[in-house]
Amino acid sequence: CCFNHIVHMDLEIRRMSPADIEPCAGIFIAAFSAPPWNDRCEPEDVQAYLARFLALDGSLCFVCLAGGRLAALSAGMKKPWLGGVEYYIDQFCVAPAFQRRGVGSAFLRLLAAACADEGVYGMMLNTERSFPARRFYERNGFRVEGSLAVLVRDASESK
Repeated sequence: CCFNHIVHMDLEIRRMSPADIEPCAGIFIAAFSAPPWNDRCEPEDVQAYLARFLALDGSLCFVCLAGGRLAALSAGMKKPWLGGVEYYIDQFCVAPAFQRRGVGSAFLRLLAAACADEGVYGMMLNTERSFPARRFYERNGFRVEGSLAVLVRDASESK
């Protein structure tokens, strides 16, 4: 549609571009290598992951800049649903230097406005029930759908 970018206070969001992949991978690694995730990722793997998201039909990936500096990212996609299209956030992270400063909450508000500009009616994501991220999202208007279960299967497993 017509989303270009939104500026609010000292924050700006815009669509992620291929030029953002390398710095976004750095934010991703810095954010998720810390507790409670303690993930160990190689920069090349994260860069390839973000590139696959950008190449995906229905990709909806954003970056947030604070004072012109890359502060956060949201990698997701438009997901069809009976009520229309929703934004499925696969990864959302804030650079450690910008955490606990309101950047994540403001970024989510700006994402909601950008989604509305894209004709997207809602936002959804998965997180661990026990992680602090759950409380963060609940404080920002998300709710836990108690009846949902996340199920996974390796596609290469034989039938």
